[in-house]
Order: sequence, then structure tokens, then C-alpha cells
Amino acid sequence: MPARLRPSMSIGVGDPARELARMAAEFSVGAIVMGLHSEPERGRRMGSVTYRLLCHAPVLVVAWPPAAPVRVEGGEGRGV
Repeated sequence: MPARLRPSMSIGVGDPARELARMAAEFSVGAIVMGLHSEPERGRRMGSVTYRLLCHAPVLVVAWPPAAPVRVEGGEGRGV
């Protein structure tokens, strides 16, 4: 039998990446789902909050409709 999801809402104040990482740890989340920016002239790209959060929390980055994977270079060891 699948686990039941219980929706909840939390509001954080401050840097979005820091607050999302803090809340992910506090609530023991399995993954944070975030989307890509889609700009017709520049294609799909990852936003700065998503990029910074990748080093500090479990993040699933999605694009719709599905596209080629986004390559992330650098970022290791950078603080949120």
C-alpha cells in the first residue's frame, strides 16, 4: 500500500537556496523538484537558486516537454 501524502505549507524568510536546504533537512524530504527556465532565444537553462541548491540538498531538475540533459559544470564546494 503506498504511503499517504500529507500536504503542508511552510514559509521561509531569507536566501531561497539556504531556506530550501534548511527545510529539506528539517522535514527529511526525499527530493526537491524544480524546473528549468525556458527562454525561446536562449533555450532551457538552470536558475541560480536551483544551481546553488544542487550542492546542498536532493534536487530533481525537470523540463517539460522533455529535452536533452543539462550539463552542470563547476559548483563543487561553493556555498549556498
